[in-house]
Amino acid sequence: MKTTYLILLLACALAAAPAFGSGGDESGAGATGEMAGPEEPQYGGTLTMKFDWASEGPPGNWDAMRVGYVTRVWGAPYMEKLLIGDIETYGPRGTGEYEFTGSMWHTPEEYLAGQLAESWTWTEPLTLSFAIRRGVMWTGNANIGFESREFTAADAARSLTRSVDIAREDGWGSPTYDYIDAFVATDTHTLVVEMNAFTPGWAQDFGYGFLAQMYAPEVLDADHTIWQNQSGTGPFILTDYAAGSQATYTRNPNYWGTTTVDGKEYQM
Repeated sequence: MKTTYLILLLACALAAAPAFGSGGDESGAGATGEMAGPEEPQYGGTLTMKFDWASEGPPGNWDAMRVGYVTRVWGAPYMEKLLIGDIETYGPRGTGEYEFTGSMWHTPEEYLAGQLAESWTWTEPLTLSFAIRRGVMWTGNANIGFESREFTAADAARSLTRSVDIAREDGWGSPTYDYIDAFVATDTHTLVVEMNAFTPGWAQDFGYGFLAQMYAPEVLDADHTIWQNQSGTGPFILTDYAAGSQATYTRNPNYWGTTTVDGKEYQM
């Protein structure tokens, strides 16, 4: 089955370079024969992604913890996590020292950056503190009476606690996640992870991997398994869905993310 993503872009697709226009003919030369300089990145456009994965069409259940990989793929345009690969710093437009072409589940810790978390630090040997990025907004969802509001540490604590609890209940999260004691919001923008042992896979586990997709409490309290009730903090908003066929996303006009091109900052 051929599956289609239809995405209306706000700008470039995440860390890809924005498109540039140029004057003159196909060679890039202007009327005088001189090379035309690049114009600023242009916003807009439509991106259609087609997949031939028969089993990977849009999920019937939009709960990432119950359906797993399929929902994580289709939820990625609107769902964000605490951490992300630091393409801006270490990718092609940065130092180029890491290609980010391997499995997303095995990004070395030194090449990670904060996404919903602005930074993180070990305050004790087994206590990890995340500074939650300020000003990140949930898109809200009128279908469930959810008005846009700021993403908080309490949101992260509830979503991650739920993920670990489900993993343990379903049998695949124990003993894997038994080293996690609790996720605690100590204030609006501080999330503390309390552990009883150390594992080098912590970042993959709850930073950017299997447990990490964030659900708003308002969505969890509604029927979060259907597409109409979804909400996120990401660059896109899920706006339409046809079972087994396609999902459509439109740009999030209030997305917090930015990128820098030639020393100038642009909204993603």
